[in-house]
Amino acid sequence: MTHTSTDRLRDHEHLQLQPLDRNLLRCLQLAPRGNFRLFAEVLGVSEQTIGRRYRRMRDRGVLRVTSVINVEALGQPTWLVRVACKPAAATNLAMALAGRDDVGWLSLAGGSEVLCELRPKTSAERDDLLLNRLPASPSVVSVRTVMILNRFAGGLNARGWDLGGSFDADQMGTALQLRENIRSADEPSLEEMHTLDSADWALLKQLEVDGRSTVAQLSQASGLAPTTAARRLIWFLKSGIASMDVDIAPNTLARPVLALLWMDAPSARLDASGRALATFPEVTFVAAVSGPHNLVASVACRSHSHLYQFLTAGLSQIHGLTTAEVVAGIAMVKASTTLIDQRPRTQGRANQDRVPR
Repeated sequence: MTHTSTDRLRDHEHLQLQPLDRNLLRCLQLAPRGNFRLFAEVLGVSEQTIGRRYRRMRDRGVLRVTSVINVEALGQPTWLVRVACKPAAATNLAMALAGRDDVGWLSLAGGSEVLCELRPKTSAERDDLLLNRLPASPSVVSVRTVMILNRFAGGLNARGWDLGGSFDADQMGTALQLRENIRSADEPSLEEMHTLDSADWALLKQLEVDGRSTVAQLSQASGLAPTTAARRLIWFLKSGIASMDVDIAPNTLARPVLALLWMDAPSARLDASGRALATFPEVTFVAAVSGPHNLVASVACRSHSHLYQFLTAGLSQIHGLTTAEVVAGIAMVKASTTLIDQRPRTQGRANQDRVPR
């Protein structure tokens, strides 16, 4: 996939967001394809105001409603990849990897480590990157991978992406009801489920480009009849093949200090520890993983002192949990599907990496 300027979150543009903008962002997190009329009722403004605020933030690169293909629903695992590389080449390597369709979120840590989520649709696609392309790159020092075994939090379930809004208790209660409910009557029968074909992939690609695409737009992109496109959309969301997400420019967040924690929990308490971690407001993602450590979590904090308090006071509440490594100094390069345009960037040799595609 070739990313254009309209596909990017513009982290260098400091658009002044009002409380209404932040509350709208939260509504979109809860219901990415939600009806603007319902948003307007929750927020006490007109539907036209909601549409105007949404388009302003979208066009300025503050947000992008998108969808993520869940390769696990297609029989493939998701991987977390840590690539140690030469510092002078880190940015170029990160951008090369971020441009790949099978790479989800991607961050730079400490100036010389690339952290990313790999979502290969096939084993051959995975092996080509991990066994051939990355080892062959002169910029790469080492590659470590772990498999995600179970997710406890992440995506729209994450609580840590504090947007600094101002919902009152009544508004929050109403907003939480915005989560889209796909009516069971619309759920396709087992006979209708099939192997994904080219029309399906075209529909999924359009949904990634614009998660709020209308049925007419999905129909045009896929070549399917509108009624068929609508039913396929329902099937993808209901079956978990696709999930909706909202990519947000990092400078919008009220918790700008990001860290990745590698932890160990006793096997008998692994599930309980993961569930307990997922309840902390700082935690945006938790998963049980393979490898030398069995839990990984991403956290978003207000400051470095807040991160310290979380590590010392928060994690100590979970019996038996030990923290093996804290990866701080993280800069986001790509959200779920969207590149993050940050300026200035570290300059490197533009032709040094040939990892991508």
